[in-house]
Amino acid sequence: MNITKRSAFSRLIKIVALVVSYLVVTDVVFATGMLGDTAAVSNTPSGATENPANAAHVDRTTFQYDPSLFQSSSLKLRYPGNKPVSSDSSGVSLMAIPSFVYKVNQKLGIAGAIIPPLPIGLPIEVKEVPLVVLGNQAQVDLKGEGGLNGLLFATVGYQVSNTISVGAAVNFMSANFKIAVTPSEGGDPLLNLNGTLVSTDVIVGARYKPNARLELGVATSLFSSSQMDIAIDSALTEESPGGGGGSGTAISNILVGMKIKFSKLRLNLDGKFTRAPEGATDLSLADLQTYPKEVHNTFGVRAGATIKMSESNSVLLGFRYEPSGIGAGSREDGLAGFGTMDVINLYLPVAGKPLQPYWKAGGGIQTQFGKKRIRSIERVNGKKKVSTTYFNQWIVAGGFTYQKSSLGINENGSLPGAYVQNIMSIPLRIVYRM
Repeated sequence: MNITKRSAFSRLIKIVALVVSYLVVTDVVFATGMLGDTAAVSNTPSGATENPANAAHVDRTTFQYDPSLFQSSSLKLRYPGNKPVSSDSSGVSLMAIPSFVYKVNQKLGIAGAIIPPLPIGLPIEVKEVPLVVLGNQAQVDLKGEGGLNGLLFATVGYQVSNTISVGAAVNFMSANFKIAVTPSEGGDPLLNLNGTLVSTDVIVGARYKPNARLELGVATSLFSSSQMDIAIDSALTEESPGGGGGSGTAISNILVGMKIKFSKLRLNLDGKFTRAPEGATDLSLADLQTYPKEVHNTFGVRAGATIKMSESNSVLLGFRYEPSGIGAGSREDGLAGFGTMDVINLYLPVAGKPLQPYWKAGGGIQTQFGKKRIRSIERVNGKKKVSTTYFNQWIVAGGFTYQKSSLGINENGSLPGAYVQNIMSIPLRIVYRM
């Protein structure tokens, strides 16, 4: 790889390290919306992560696990004047973080955990990541490990009345990573990276039920922040560059949605507005200089349907569309757009963000089994009345999803090229209700 501007390349790798660090702590196995659920109005532990008010509507203490039994991904990209690059991967993805809600009483649901620093590091390895610098295409491998310095999350949902529920959540994470950047064809590392990442997120939400058929939900991230510090040891520069960066955003997104019930059909619809970050910058590949980045507000939609076939079995349908919040950029106007750092993100396993814009559709089945008997005694007109109720202890759902992404950037953009990604998955959901 021929790099003529070492300091600019160091800035590039700083951003690479920030993206890689999310691999340590981020989970993106999104079964939500693909198994009949959305997030604004959802009586599941996973729904409480996006709208904390949902925790009040989980009827019993519940654990949920959403792995992917199988996932196949195909990514194809081509830069003008260079050979096409294709990357295919497939396998089992079991690295889903379980979610849960503990019911203190009928109206109050909570979730939380404190994880201390973990002595075992998580291996990080990403191979043959294509970089285009000053018109030259090359490939590098990223290898190292990440560790967790600490994790705290707390969610509270409370049902104020039969029609109104409110909730709040706080999430905090601190992680570290060590990464070596090496040419894919072999040789000594170009760079060695050591860094830490700290993020904080505060979410509030509410639900409103005007009648027996309709429920409405809304949630927003009141405040979110991210801070990274990194040190770089490189043979490309005589000095050891380092530093960090961070940002804090108020009201970074707003989630709204509804659930409509019929006799054997439940329909869910979500819309999520995400505000473009202020002061976003990126590295232009035309001259390896940092420029303001073209970013936009976005509005994504999710829809789900649950069709009840019998007392214990249901058919699930889902659809999702996510636009891209990153523009093409402009070389003439000195504006960075979709670039190399975004391409690297496509290659990260598990935590990698898929190519946007994309649409995703899927379907599946859900079954319930393992009934538990509950006896209750109450006094009616001075006499004891014994009643017996049951609830399904296990819920298992599975299905098939297909995701399609495509993006084209013309010669005026900061990184002209064509990008296509297809992802097929067999998601699984396991729910245990106590």
